[in-house]
Amino acid sequence: MFIVLYVYKAYNIVQTDSLSGHGLLFRASAHALLTSLLFFTAEFYLKPCFNLDTKAKFVFWYMAITFTGINLTFLLFNYFWNWTELYWSSYLLFCYEYPLVVLIPIVIARLAGRKNEKAKVAEEGMMVFASENGKNRLSIKPQYLYYLKSADNYVEVFYILNDEIKKHLLRTSLKQIEEEFTDHPHLVRCHRSYIVNPTNIKSIVQTSKGVNLNMDHFNVPVSKTYEADFV
Repeated sequence: MFIVLYVYKAYNIVQTDSLSGHGLLFRASAHALLTSLLFFTAEFYLKPCFNLDTKAKFVFWYMAITFTGINLTFLLFNYFWNWTELYWSSYLLFCYEYPLVVLIPIVIARLAGRKNEKAKVAEEGMMVFASENGKNRLSIKPQYLYYLKSADNYVEVFYILNDEIKKHLLRTSLKQIEEEFTDHPHLVRCHRSYIVNPTNIKSIVQTSKGVNLNMDHFNVPVSKTYEADFV
């Protein structure tokens, strides 16, 4: 925002003092600070409170932030010009110009964040399971993971830590995890309610009642749909 307004002096911004007596440097800094505070608050304080589990919700979220930014920036602009620009043509101009400024940084930050997260996970050899809002996260090495179990609107992750069996609860779904870890060798569906780590299967027990996977301290059922994959 600062670069666009002060360095490039875009959108025919007035370079002399405004009616309120503020120079271009102060006004550009104020607009930049306002936008920074808006996106900082939205990203780190408000976003974790919402479930952005689909692309549509993600796009709507940033459209809402941008719309809020348009209105706040329009009010700040009018403050600098003693409220002489409170008319629709001026407002509609902000509806066009403000999204152009913030769109590219939003896209770049989103792509860079996802790329860095994937690179970090790959580098450390960790599997990262996250809740729908991204606030609750569990990082674990594949060899310590046993299985995941669906529990209503949550997923229970069973793993070993310091030779002790642990359970971590995440507000997400097995389907969501499957989509995030498509064709991952350490996650295989065996039941509508279970995903197992096949490398930790000690034995496969087949009885008249069905198939079970023995995983040290656990016995995980296999539904008829997936029996052929294991037997």
